[in-house]
Amino acid sequence: MAGVILEICVDDVVALNNAVAGGADRIELCSALNIGGLTPSAGLIKSAARIPVPVCAMIRPRAGNFVYSSAEIDLMRHDIDVVLEAGLAGIVLGVLKINNHLDTGTMHTLLQHASGLETTLHRAVDLVPNIGDAIEIAVSLGF
Repeated sequence: MAGVILEICVDDVVALNNAVAGGADRIELCSALNIGGLTPSAGLIKSAARIPVPVCAMIRPRAGNFVYSSAEIDLMRHDIDVVLEAGLAGIVLGVLKINNHLDTGTMHTLLQHASGLETTLHRAVDLVPNIGDAIEIAVSLGF
């Protein structure tokens, strides 16, 4: 099928290598997939930078909801720096307000920090009260 992209989520180096060997067109790199995926370690990010397939790293500092403190947002910026320095293709992230609406201000700030990287809005969008509005916002942000 022309135009179909096989993206595989992985959370360790064995799965990373198996995904490449199995024909993945793109990798979503995480840690802790069993709890929905968290930011991968710097070592795993550096290993992924050597593979011949585009890799996008999850930027999610902890399990649970997608409402983050200012300290967690700072951590996310540092994690984006690691991704930029490693030369990965992109990031996967999502931030919500306490009412489960997209936190456009925070995401705009993080996306500016990730300038030049591909960006994907992750499963936080599944929790928004109005998916149509959220899609329009995501597109306007550049996802």
